[in-house]
Amino acid sequence: MTEGVNESNVLTKVIELFSNLSPWAYAALVVALLIVFFAATLSTLDGQLLASAKAMIFDAAKVRNARDFLLGRQNDSGNEERLFKLSDVAMVVIAIVICGVTYAFHAGALSLFDMVYVAVIGQMSLVLPTLFMLYGLERYYRGFMGILLGLTAGGVAVVLNVMQIPTIMGIDNWLYIAPIATLLFGFLAIRVGMNAS
Repeated sequence: MTEGVNESNVLTKVIELFSNLSPWAYAALVVALLIVFFAATLSTLDGQLLASAKAMIFDAAKVRNARDFLLGRQNDSGNEERLFKLSDVAMVVIAIVICGVTYAFHAGALSLFDMVYVAVIGQMSLVLPTLFMLYGLERYYRGFMGILLGLTAGGVAVVLNVMQIPTIMGIDNWLYIAPIATLLFGFLAIRVGMNAS
């Protein structure tokens, strides 16, 4: 679990700086740092779970202008309640899938720093669809396809890393290219959607 922790890390330097404090102050500092790291990680995971469920349901229901829908500019209250109930069910399904993948690939073997790369994969898959939506170009693509291909490319990189497959092109770790692969595959899916329209 301590893979990636060495003397050059900022966290190590901070702990060394405060190690001269009394044992109680030092223990309180370490506990506070751990609480901050775990809170940030769980907050990120919760946000990704919620965003994935909403995107999946909105795309399946063909809510093409999610921005107007979420801001309440559409007056379809009956459909709104149904969509939010479906997204709650989708969150449970996605959480079960995440637990299954974690168990199947023994993600506990990854270090804390590797888990950050895994979290970034989810965020990178949402970058291009979000940019297209913000600029009002969501009619030119199916956002779910971009997210799905991005997550698949990132997931393959994680699986290759967990299975310890040798890397290519002198890259130290498959996780280093996972965010880039996620973004590129998301872009390819969006371009296919634009050409098809």
